[in-house]
Amino acid sequence: MSVKKIIKILSIILCVAGMLFGAAAIVRQQFAYKENEKITAAAIQTAALPKPSQPSSGESQLNPVDDIPVLTDPNIEWLSFVNMDELQAVNPEVIGWILIPDTGISHPLLQAKDNAYYLKHAWDGRKNSCGAIYMDCRSSLDDWNAVIYGHNMRNGSMFAEIRKYQDQQFMREHSVMYVLYEGVIRQYALSAAFETELDGAPYEFGPMDDSHKERFTERLKEKTGMDISGPTITLSTCTEIGHRTRWAVVFSLVSELQN
Repeated sequence: MSVKKIIKILSIILCVAGMLFGAAAIVRQQFAYKENEKITAAAIQTAALPKPSQPSSGESQLNPVDDIPVLTDPNIEWLSFVNMDELQAVNPEVIGWILIPDTGISHPLLQAKDNAYYLKHAWDGRKNSCGAIYMDCRSSLDDWNAVIYGHNMRNGSMFAEIRKYQDQQFMREHSVMYVLYEGVIRQYALSAAFETELDGAPYEFGPMDDSHKERFTERLKEKTGMDISGPTITLSTCTEIGHRTRWAVVFSLVSELQN
């Protein structure tokens, strides 16, 4: 057999092997997506929430209590049903719940001792390429800025919807976020959405004195052109452009309610 024929056969074999490898990768990813859907549903069931779908971002309603009209927020009411004891019985690293109404962002919030574990593990600790929604190990919601990460999944799950904040209408319609953390339900308002490098604001962590807070907000203004007040939460996911930059969405604290 000639050298040309051998090279041709080897090329065909390599091509077929590549196609099989690619097909296997797609199958594995689709399996991970399906598993992640089940895992997310299990989180809602474990949390003993009143219904599997999150509430609408519609206006708060006046509900009579003892014949006295009381202004209630259906999202806060929904989050008040979260059973942290049950979630933490499954995984003690569950620290809360994050919710952006009318989106797919409604998940347990995790925090580990490092920032690598929940890149490839679900909220219940099972290995899954979709990962979990987790707070940076250097962050706390008691800080001036906290950073929360999630994968930008191709099927639209986890933090994939963050990229939609490039659209002005989406920003207007999804400008409120809620976080249950340490027995307190915190409401946040959208401040800015932008693509950024991984240096400086908004990726700053830990306690800040007044001068550091001022520098932090100044740096955010340089990047976004917006005056942003703290405390803030930054949601972060990759842009899929070689992972050199991130989509960042910054929310500012509006109110706190003891659960």
